[in-house]
Amino acid sequence: MKQLLFIALLSCTYYTAFAQLPTFLQGTWKIEHQNKYEHWEVLNSQHMKGVVYNQQKDPAEILEFLEIFQEKKSMVYKATVPHQNNGQTIVFQMQSNGDTLIFENKKHDFPKTITYIKINDTTLEVRLTDGANKNLQYLMHKVEREATAPNATANPNFNGRLAQQFEADDYGMKTYAFVVLKSGPKNYNDPAFVTECFRGHMENIERLVATGELVVAGPFHKNDAQFRGVFLFDVPTVEAAEKLLQTDPAIAAGLLAYDIYLWYGSAALPAYLDFSDQIWKTKP
Repeated sequence: MKQLLFIALLSCTYYTAFAQLPTFLQGTWKIEHQNKYEHWEVLNSQHMKGVVYNQQKDPAEILEFLEIFQEKKSMVYKATVPHQNNGQTIVFQMQSNGDTLIFENKKHDFPKTITYIKINDTTLEVRLTDGANKNLQYLMHKVEREATAPNATANPNFNGRLAQQFEADDYGMKTYAFVVLKSGPKNYNDPAFVTECFRGHMENIERLVATGELVVAGPFHKNDAQFRGVFLFDVPTVEAAEKLLQTDPAIAAGLLAYDIYLWYGSAALPAYLDFSDQIWKTKP
């Protein structure tokens, strides 16, 4: 008897730790008698994203961002409604899995409980309730997704003005030229000339930052590879980076050499420059 009880407890723990995603939600569902849709995408074995949108507008109006994913030993349902709840995401814990999904958050006003019931492969029943007097119930029918529908992985914090300002792609990224500065091939016995070249090096850095072409610059600590510093240029080609590097007096004199690599990173990196100019006390 004790052995059977142990097996039962072990099975229960296994189920909790490895609860399956409700993949039957995947696809696009039209809310009956409305122009609203709910679209779900499976990202991986532990994560789904969804979006509720109004198809009457062009582009479609996003009404809600949704997620279901495994967190520790349970599945959670997250809902973010633009311009509601001060932009905060509301988290619901899964109480029931299978063809009837139940998610609860007893501290939320409405809904406290969200229920999805799979009637068949093309029909779902959805129930929202506060556990008292407020209830909402409707059917959703699976449809082909329209080309103009928003993506379920869309960003609820997307700022189109900033994306355009920083020339970001759809992933918020762009290509930069990453430069590793190294000790150059030339040595000079003229300290005044070397000092003047590196003074020009620093002045050139300031000029390129002011024009927006240089995003990151800084020296390495002492190292065996003889790496001297890093530049990150806001240009998309090696050729464009080469032209900028030739304006550096220390490079032109052969005191510094370099390698250039194209690098893909956040398009918002230049945003830090305004703050960087407010936190230094002594000019290098």
